[in-house]
Amino acid sequence: MKFIFSLILLIFWASALFAVAHPCGTVVVVNEKSAASKLIANEYVRLRKIPASNVVYLSGIENMESIKVGDFRNKILNPVLKTLADRELLPQINTIVYSTDFPYSVNLSEDTAGINLPKVLSATASINSATYFAVELLFNPKALSYLNLEANQYAAKVPLCPGDTKWKKDEMESLVETSKLLGVYFNNKEDKSAQEGLDNAGKILMNLLKFHPDSASLYLNLATYHIGKGETKESLTSLEKAAGYGFSDFQGIQMNPVYAPLEKEIGFDKIIDKIKINKCNVESSKSFPYETGHFLSTMLAYTAGRGNTVDEALSYLRRSVEADGSCPKGTIYFMKNKDVRSTTREWALQSASEKLNKAGIKAEVLDGILPEKKDDVAGLLTGIPNFSWEKSGSKILPGALCEHFTSAGGILKKTDFQTPLTEFLKYGAAGASGTVVEPYAIQAKFPTAFIQLYYAQGSTLAEAYYQSVTCPYQLLIVGDALCNPWARKIDVKMDLKDGDTVKGELEVRPSATSKENLKIKSFEFYLDGRRIGRTSAHSSAYKLNSANFADGNHELQVHAIADDSVESRGTTSRALLFKNKSFPEFKIKLISEKVKLGDKIQIDTSCESASEILFFHNSREIGRIPGTSGKLEIDSALIGQGTVKIFSKAVFKSETGTNELIGIPLEIEITGMSN
Repeated sequence: MKFIFSLILLIFWASALFAVAHPCGTVVVVNEKSAASKLIANEYVRLRKIPASNVVYLSGIENMESIKVGDFRNKILNPVLKTLADRELLPQINTIVYSTDFPYSVNLSEDTAGINLPKVLSATASINSATYFAVELLFNPKALSYLNLEANQYAAKVPLCPGDTKWKKDEMESLVETSKLLGVYFNNKEDKSAQEGLDNAGKILMNLLKFHPDSASLYLNLATYHIGKGETKESLTSLEKAAGYGFSDFQGIQMNPVYAPLEKEIGFDKIIDKIKINKCNVESSKSFPYETGHFLSTMLAYTAGRGNTVDEALSYLRRSVEADGSCPKGTIYFMKNKDVRSTTREWALQSASEKLNKAGIKAEVLDGILPEKKDDVAGLLTGIPNFSWEKSGSKILPGALCEHFTSAGGILKKTDFQTPLTEFLKYGAAGASGTVVEPYAIQAKFPTAFIQLYYAQGSTLAEAYYQSVTCPYQLLIVGDALCNPWARKIDVKMDLKDGDTVKGELEVRPSATSKENLKIKSFEFYLDGRRIGRTSAHSSAYKLNSANFADGNHELQVHAIADDSVESRGTTSRALLFKNKSFPEFKIKLISEKVKLGDKIQIDTSCESASEILFFHNSREIGRIPGTSGKLEIDSALIGQGTVKIFSKAVFKSETGTNELIGIPLEIEITGMSN
């Protein structure tokens, strides 16, 4: 495989369910042997109100820099997905985040063995993007489909050319197929089947031309087909028509070696000049689909090597949560300079800036490396190998997405060069990215300037990233995946109060309003973090039979989902007591609500007739009392620092079966080490 060609973005999943990434759809993965990993996870779970069932603990993670792809599957990806399947959570999960002390890169050599990869496609992936491509890594790893420069089907269509929105699903699939066939041909021109594929691509394109004579994307693929056939004049004609129908990515043409045969042809430069003046349009930001085998993913923090301190990580995560829905009154800066790290993305800077300003969000394109002495940085895109944020004299606002195009921004071991992505996080950014291996100056591997537009249109940080990168497998993203500064606020109500006692069937009647006049299309219902149902906004009520669940304390959440492109979401919750059977009083008491790390957490408990009483932290069993009563001592180091909740249940066993009674959650603060 010599070169993977592609310019046409793949269509994303048409049949999946969609929703903006949210806490009940997010999984936090923790290294159970790492105190830092537990502390950061505990705080993120508290801040984001992640359900206890959505936290997964892993063991056997030792190397903090790299992991072999086989070990990644066996020690990380498979255990996480199996745990979620066992808990019956997989259908509602679309985001997986890693706390600190996980390897940031995945060595793909086991899967690429015997394959001659081109220089620009190395056998190294980031941990978050290896997670994003879960279905490919688990079910068809040897295909290496995620290495394709347009592998990410969720990525927004850039540029969006006039006529490209008129395609039927089967027609777009045919166009995508021609892109694949062309890619196979340019990777191995001598292969007979590849040559046959080239001819087949030509036939498909000619047929599609009958129905879409104004499609820039189609003419672009035709230009590529003619190059494969050695027909330079026909290729120039097709490229000129693509320009005439609005194609605007001139740098994509100039940097793609497939088009090298055209560079010396008369008229090529004029076509490029024509492409340059076309306005660059993009799809609107969109929500991420459930149940596709793909997962949005970031690392919450990296605290080894060139990473941040634990305190820095906690600080930027707290700032990120506070930023939600704040609509920052700052400026998004796009920096332009002569470095290739900047020029590669220069084509979209002005268009992105103009679209943000039109939407009422201040944006500027400036010459230089960093914004100087600016106290309003609400977002940043730049490109330079080395910089010092402190020397810029500028201030990053809460929730800002700051990112730079460098070859070693995501290489976080101590010995490497170039400024790491963690420099932005140190000074308060909500998220930043960089590649984990030399990527070469290929736009497809880095976010386009439109990442800031998607973010400002109401996408979460993770959604904004994955919409802006067509080939993300080398991209390490660190920060709060759920940060959403431009979230549209929805006020949700339901006809229940905290502490209400429920028996039998309950009719839940939610309502929702929005100051932005968003139309609500549906409601989702979650019990203790698990999705139990959904209704349309026009339904009179959702019927919940409390007798189908254990008696005791539960949390019911109602999510209102708007009918906008990002599926904006509002949430409300109620603490309820289910009481369908006759149970004795379940007494639970913390001896102290604050303990030092390493000291014992002491709990007095009793429940008459119980066979045993179990205690949990984030779905992990942390202790049990046989019989009806006793005092439990738990090593606080097992849980880690932070303000956490301990859950409990009394189990009653008899000849007729087993029943459970859920206790009231206990909140405890675990502080620094005891002397």
